[in-house]
Amino acid sequence: MSPVEIVEAALAAMAVTEPELHAFATPAPEQARADALALEAALGRGEPAGPLAGVPVAIKDLVLTKGLRTTFGSRLYADFVPQHDDVVVERLKQAGAIVIGKTNVAEFGYGGVGHNRLFATTRNPWNPALTPGGSSAGSAAAVAAGVCPIAVGSHGQPSCSTSWPAPTSAIGGLCPMTGSTGAPPPARSSGSTSRLPIVQSGRACR
Repeated sequence: MSPVEIVEAALAAMAVTEPELHAFATPAPEQARADALALEAALGRGEPAGPLAGVPVAIKDLVLTKGLRTTFGSRLYADFVPQHDDVVVERLKQAGAIVIGKTNVAEFGYGGVGHNRLFATTRNPWNPALTPGGSSAGSAAAVAAGVCPIAVGSHGQPSCSTSWPAPTSAIGGLCPMTGSTGAPPPARSSGSTSRLPIVQSGRACR
């Protein structure tokens, strides 16, 4: 499959699941399609592909994304659009991944569910009557629903913003020790928490 076809499949899955799950705070279909077209053109010219070329990824709404609204689940930042990417987003893009949207969170990440006063509460794909956990609720729901294979979560100490939603949603979450994956400069980050992958299976964490 081409990058365009892969991204279109992810966006189609998002359109089907969002009315019930509310995993995404800010979908980014237009930008995702533009990035997929650009990548496909680059591959057609024989340019080298990154290890994540064409892979759709979702980014937790606590993580800064250049040109894409980042609300932290708070009315205070309802219209905030960062001027730069968090380091983890920058590295994902360098690897060829394509951002399809920002995922819902508890306000400022303080909560074990995906509830805030800006967006509808995120539901668990396995049972929409239940929560997928939090605070990386939308990232967990998006991966569990098959919208994307990877999403960025976060994990502050002593919180469990990835280790709680991953098993609650029957997926995998990688939580390395603090400092083992490096830390972004304060000006390039929205906080002191680690940025962590949420994936469809424990095997992918390897």
